[in-house]
Amino acid sequence: PDNVRDFFQTGYTNQNSFAISNGGEDWGLRVAYNNLRNNGILPNTDLKRDGVSISIDQSMTSRLRFDGFLNYVNTRSNNRPNLGYGYENVVYGFNWTGRQTDIAAMRDYWQSGQQDLQHFDINYLWLTNPYMTLFENTNSFNKNRVLGNGALTYDITDKLSIRFRSGLDSYNDGRDFIRAVSTNRNPFGSYREDKIEYRELNTDALISFEDRINENVRFSVSAGANRFDQRISYAFSEASQLSIPGIYSLANSRNPLKGTSQYFTKRINSIYGIGNISYKSSLYFDLTVRNDWSSTLPADNNSFAYYSAGLSYVLSNMFELPENISFAKLRFNASSAGNDTDPYQLNNTFQFNQNYGPFFRVTNETVLKNSELKPERLNALEAGMELWFFGSRLQTEISLYENTSINQIIGRPISNASGFGNIIENGGRVTTRGLEARVSGKIIRSKNFNWNSTVNFSTFRSTVTELPEGVDQFVTGSAKFFGGSGGSNAIFYIAKEGGRVGDMYGTGFVEIDGRTLYGANGLPVQDANLKLLGNYNPDFSLGFGNEFSFKNLMVNVLIDWRQGGIIASRTRALGSTSGVLKETLVGREDGIIGDGVVNIGTDENPNYVENTTSVAASRFYNNFFDRGNEASSVYDASYVKLRQVGFYYTFPVELTDRIGFQGLKVGIVGNNLLLFTENPHVDPELNGIQDRNFTYGVEDMSYPSSRSFGISVKSDF
Repeated sequence: PDNVRDFFQTGYTNQNSFAISNGGEDWGLRVAYNNLRNNGILPNTDLKRDGVSISIDQSMTSRLRFDGFLNYVNTRSNNRPNLGYGYENVVYGFNWTGRQTDIAAMRDYWQSGQQDLQHFDINYLWLTNPYMTLFENTNSFNKNRVLGNGALTYDITDKLSIRFRSGLDSYNDGRDFIRAVSTNRNPFGSYREDKIEYRELNTDALISFEDRINENVRFSVSAGANRFDQRISYAFSEASQLSIPGIYSLANSRNPLKGTSQYFTKRINSIYGIGNISYKSSLYFDLTVRNDWSSTLPADNNSFAYYSAGLSYVLSNMFELPENISFAKLRFNASSAGNDTDPYQLNNTFQFNQNYGPFFRVTNETVLKNSELKPERLNALEAGMELWFFGSRLQTEISLYENTSINQIIGRPISNASGFGNIIENGGRVTTRGLEARVSGKIIRSKNFNWNSTVNFSTFRSTVTELPEGVDQFVTGSAKFFGGSGGSNAIFYIAKEGGRVGDMYGTGFVEIDGRTLYGANGLPVQDANLKLLGNYNPDFSLGFGNEFSFKNLMVNVLIDWRQGGIIASRTRALGSTSGVLKETLVGREDGIIGDGVVNIGTDENPNYVENTTSVAASRFYNNFFDRGNEASSVYDASYVKLRQVGFYYTFPVELTDRIGFQGLKVGIVGNNLLLFTENPHVDPELNGIQDRNFTYGVEDMSYPSSRSFGISVKSDF
């Protein structure tokens, strides 16, 4: 009964960080090292990371200062597990593996005398031995990343300064994918190398002036310019079949190598201005203006501006408020921001394809580009209020906002008769309205015991208020489910005027007055028409944090609550048809009578009565959860999580002084300790990944989320 549970192992994560800092009146230096060592919950999976950083600030003269930061991070793994649907994900295999199967007996996966040639499995049609998947079919990577920035600031006068700054973010990522001989759908094995390089450089200059008009009015103004350069390259080479088993090299290819390379560049030139004025440290007005010129937009329409204005008023600094109100502040912000698009979205080009014998081939792209794209725009309004009571023991904050996106750059499906599948264009309007609130309080405050509590609440709703001209709806994306006897199916994310962003459409059963219609055979009647299944966004999210301290002991507890939204579970769809899920035990002895109605009349003159036909459990579940039907796989995505509990102890100063430390704190912490949700199989917080993209509202053979316990030690010396 625990054959799947026992396959997993206890994961271990070890993190260490060390920092040394020193400084004087005119300088400061900090050097730090941190590392991470992780062994995953799946056998032969790991993650390692090492980072070194250095920061420095130096007054070179009385007016010239230098600030610099440099960080190098190396992240690597010998094997990262595959995600999503398919034989390379071991959870997919477990959904086809009977609960009576001794999975541990599959640990010696090579057949006798067939080392590196033929593995042992219980099903050679659509599975691969899970141990072979993890120990032989590895996905390794080695990523080196450098982040840094440096700034020179010169005080021309006590009120006027100029700053020159440049920042770099660069990494290279090498990935190797090994597939052993006899792997399902890859009987000859394969080897692939991916190379990714990324470089982003930001350089800016800023001149700033600050002064006061009188003792009550202060102001500051700044003007600057920025250049943003981005370069991304990607290439892969693959030996899709190996000549000699067990030798993973591009030179060991049985047939011509496959491969491609891509190169993307982007530049944005900007100028901007910032202004601030304050009155009596109570009334503040902020104004920003910025204009960008992007290389990814048409040359004659590549300019777009940003504007923002903010007004805040600290009433408690200006008026005598009731004694119980210790702080009061109002604020209002308005902004309008432009946005460009990805490189190479303006003109169509040919794509290189695999040669046909000696003949060179190119093909059209599947997306019709648009040389008349306009910048996107996001207009935002936000109003908020902060009120503190009883000497700041009770603090409240609330904000309301509205964001409106216009001229969105979207990929819209078009008729395949055009020779393309999608077109890139501007269009549509989406309005998002939301509310965020926070309440925190020092509930108990005494000499030895304190209790602090915080509640965070958020809710939002994004509505499609306008679609491109001539369009009544369009598919913004889809998440594929494996096809069954009812046909190949998918979840579709469809934008309709008046609908919500995140609306999910799929097929279900024919319903009569809210009840499922069954046929004379006792099986539910499938409805091929798409219908709204629900929305993946929550109705609201709430976090509840508490901190208790007694002398040197501190305990914190964090609870998360997400209410609303749906998730379509591929594990439920597949596991119910294969019969490995616990709920499919129902009816195996006596059959199942589906809850619904059956028409004993005619289509023209229907007569609906209660369904009384019993069907064998295997036949019923294969039909009810057929993967050509999406509605039956849907769960409520609501959950309550005990996110974290931590116990910390700070050693007394008298003790730490005697052992040579300035401070010593130890703790025990647990994460993801409890989960309460309708879904008994997977964590509803996990979204699927298909084609390297997250598919929100869809669970796609997810690995179990993990409960973790840790020990922390923090010392200063």
